[in-house]
Amino acid sequence: MKTPTLNVVTGVHQPAVAADPFADESLVTQATLKQIVGGISDMTVWRWRRAGIIPEPTTIRGRNYWRTCDVQSALRQLAPTQVA
Repeated sequence: MKTPTLNVVTGVHQPAVAADPFADESLVTQATLKQIVGGISDMTVWRWRRAGIIPEPTTIRGRNYWRTCDVQSALRQLAPTQVA
């Protein structure tokens, strides 16, 4: 649990807010992507990349990262449509 922070302008303690894993321009690691999607395996991530279900990642120092807005878009396309 995060501790509250002190706002130096107002002098008031503000509750800590957990980082939003879906901030538009932040990056998601492959481990986080697997958890978000429901605990899929590395092999499933590779298959989804190959099939075009998820976009190709950005590789930084040998690790795969996805932009959260790209992950959101891919998840929206995977979600089943609701019938009214």
